[in-house]
Amino acid sequence: MPTRGFNVLVIAAREDSCRDACNHLRVTGYRVEGVATVEEGMTLLKDGAFGAVLLYVEGSAAAGAVGTIKALKRVSSDLRIMVVTDEPSQQVATNYILAGADDYLVSPVRYPELERRIQGLFTLDFSDPLAPRRQTEAGPVQDFGPYEVLHRLAFNGMESTYLVERQGLRYELSILERRDEPDHAYDGRRQRFMRGAVVANAIDHPHLIRVVDVFIGDRVHAPYFVTDHLEGERLAAYVEGHPEVGFKGRARMIRQLADALAALHAHHMVLRSITPQGVLVTPGGMPKIVDFHFAHVPSSHLTHAGDILGIPEYLAPECALTTSIGPAADVFSLGCVAYELMVGAKPFAGLSVAEVLEQLRSARPKRPCKRVEDFPRPLEDILAKMLRKDPKDRYPAMGPLIEDLDAFLAGEPPPIAGKHGLTEALFVRVWS
Repeated sequence: MPTRGFNVLVIAAREDSCRDACNHLRVTGYRVEGVATVEEGMTLLKDGAFGAVLLYVEGSAAAGAVGTIKALKRVSSDLRIMVVTDEPSQQVATNYILAGADDYLVSPVRYPELERRIQGLFTLDFSDPLAPRRQTEAGPVQDFGPYEVLHRLAFNGMESTYLVERQGLRYELSILERRDEPDHAYDGRRQRFMRGAVVANAIDHPHLIRVVDVFIGDRVHAPYFVTDHLEGERLAAYVEGHPEVGFKGRARMIRQLADALAALHAHHMVLRSITPQGVLVTPGGMPKIVDFHFAHVPSSHLTHAGDILGIPEYLAPECALTTSIGPAADVFSLGCVAYELMVGAKPFAGLSVAEVLEQLRSARPKRPCKRVEDFPRPLEDILAKMLRKDPKDRYPAMGPLIEDLDAFLAGEPPPIAGKHGLTEALFVRVWS
């Protein structure tokens, strides 16, 4: 009998879909079983005989597909799941990937492609520390389809970014690199790497970099995503080089970033760590979030309490204590960025990660008006509300923050921070 890794279970309510998929995969040498219901499939999976599930989500089955994927993953976290859907929607694909699917295809299925993708789920040799890393000194050897690699822009130990060209237009392609690590560690990095890109690919927002293409990867080829190639400066450098951008100009940029974060939150994504380095300002002065590496999905089980994912100086205190983080964590992180842009120093800094985390937990940043002469009191109120230690005391989401920033930009008192944050007791708790 073939090993578990080469056994495929097909779950398809439509008899023709189930029959055709089974027949084509048997030709390639897999042991294949086909069932019509998820219940039948769960029964077969309990004996551990299958390494992958080909799940057809067609018609009425789409309503419960996310729950089905999660249930299948609970049977075995090592189980590989490929979804075939008749709904060609990027948002639908996003939901399936976030639920735990490893790959997806849109029907009608081209069976040679299906066979290649199923093979990809199994043929990666994890004993090879370079797989699926497709990098040589001369450049990547993985085929990126229509994208021609011009040169490598960056490598940070986890991923490489290349300048690529397609039909005369230039883009940036980021590909995950394989390290010498256990399978589960790589899978966790792969899911984190793709998670933000898949969600961003479903959002069209002027202050989020446009993700133009996503390849989720398979067990042979590393995942990658493609974004616009933008000219510009990182946020801190832009503000430092443009002193004419005063308090209101900087507040306007924070407001624009808050609006972009609100769009991510609407898709159940928390960015977790917003940094000046992760924001690019175009020559026209438009800030765009370009870094999704530490994005968090509240329903995800990839992060555990005590995991430090993000740049510590820009993390909310709760990020190191619990997995239950929400939009208020991004309010705090954006508050750290806003404070730095307004006063020219980080609110929390240290010589080690442990020192920074201790500051986040207990230290109070210096009051902005003590650092910068004539610092606007309404803006100070807003920063105080953003940087509260307890998430329950902050703006609960970006909407109320935007309301206060709009009031400040209009020359009016911020209605929320002004109402709840003007007592001296608040300043004692927030500022030093």
